[in-house]
Amino acid sequence: TMIAGQFYVRIAEGVLDPITATALVLDEGGTHVVFVSCDLVAISDELRAAVAARLGPDDPDPAAIIINATHTHTAPEIRPKGDEPGITAQAVDVDLEVMGIEHYVDFAAERIAEAVRQAWGGRAPGSVAYGMGYAVVGRNRRWVDIHGVSTMYGNTDVPEFSHIEGYEDHSVNVLATYDAGGELTGVVVNLACTAQETENLFEISADFWHETRVELRRRLGEGLFVLPQCSAAGDQSPHLIYEKRGPARMLELKGRSARQEIAVRIASAVEEVLG
Repeated sequence: TMIAGQFYVRIAEGVLDPITATALVLDEGGTHVVFVSCDLVAISDELRAAVAARLGPDDPDPAAIIINATHTHTAPEIRPKGDEPGITAQAVDVDLEVMGIEHYVDFAAERIAEAVRQAWGGRAPGSVAYGMGYAVVGRNRRWVDIHGVSTMYGNTDVPEFSHIEGYEDHSVNVLATYDAGGELTGVVVNLACTAQETENLFEISADFWHETRVELRRRLGEGLFVLPQCSAAGDQSPHLIYEKRGPARMLELKGRSARQEIAVRIASAVEEVLG
């Protein structure tokens, strides 16, 4: 399959870690909403329609289903060729011996619909709680030179460098779900950062959300459901473009990868919120 997220075609050479779809149903007296988080670069109209087409009269209302992507740059392409720039399929002018995008949309839609059905069929009494914390994950990826010209990424170690362009949102919003006995069952983790720490890989990966799931389950229970959401991130990504040497040295001393460091920061924020 083709991997989405860059401006050139990558063909998957393997799977580094699982990409998942996680569903949460909130139902109260005939009113319901379903949140579905997918380790994908985006949710195309084609994928959304394909999921809805697989749901029957005993399933939740498709209009009540909100599907979001974590915006990982290492998941299969789900946007058929179109006029929108930046779509991987746009650059394909030769036949490739890979699963077609339409076939993968069907493959993914069936599994997402099944996740919705399982969540819907598994409804049980419980409660939710909300809290908010902070973790440094997203960084502004644009900088301004002394002439007022903004650039995304690039070398900031130049005489023309002036400042990082703007705001960084480090908030971590947490919705925790509990069963009727008060036991924690899952967390919705919403933060303003795309999942593209290792965005150039030729392997399928959920990026830092994989390590985050592992870390959260280590701390809070192996059966924990983790539903990540990428809020409005603007020009934020996990890449540091200024003063890199110190953080790189700290990772070396800790023996962590950048993805593991992000996971620890998110998990610590969630753990603090839960008290």
